[in-house]
Amino acid sequence: MTQPSEQGIVETARIADKILRDEPNYIPGLVVQGISARAKGEIEEAMRCFYLVLAQYPNFAPAQKELAGLHLLSPTPDLEKAHELAAKAREALPDDPETAKTFGIINYLRDEPEYAALLLNESNQAKPLDATGLFYLGMARSKSGDAPGGTTILMQALEAGLTSTLEDEAKAALEQAAN
Repeated sequence: MTQPSEQGIVETARIADKILRDEPNYIPGLVVQGISARAKGEIEEAMRCFYLVLAQYPNFAPAQKELAGLHLLSPTPDLEKAHELAAKAREALPDDPETAKTFGIINYLRDEPEYAALLLNESNQAKPLDATGLFYLGMARSKSGDAPGGTTILMQALEAGLTSTLEDEAKAALEQAAN
């Protein structure tokens, strides 16, 4: 599945905004608005939209999945809430690579590297991970006893273009592995 263009997201969000003026609880409109807000980096607004969806449909897995990831991006991350939402989404969407990736990252951050590595490997097999996913997979594999595999994946993550914070952490882990 290809990602929608930025122009497509903007146009779809404009239409959703019009619909939501008349029907503020219209689920498809709220989902589009949430995706648009996330794409613009408006994390709190995206969370608001997806929580409005869950208020009407508490077991709506796509909203749970989005919120789990948004909790990680929030200025005040809530790892426990992210874990709860990701676990529910994973139960409903067991074959979804994005859910597996998000749940894997959350489990790594909760200091559960073995389960994180399992989830991230699964995600990577279904859909190649981006630089961030590769970083967490490499770190999880390193922490769960597979230092050579972790090192190889961390080098792939660096080549894929990590953010500066994760890049520094990956370089430090590779330095430590070399000693």
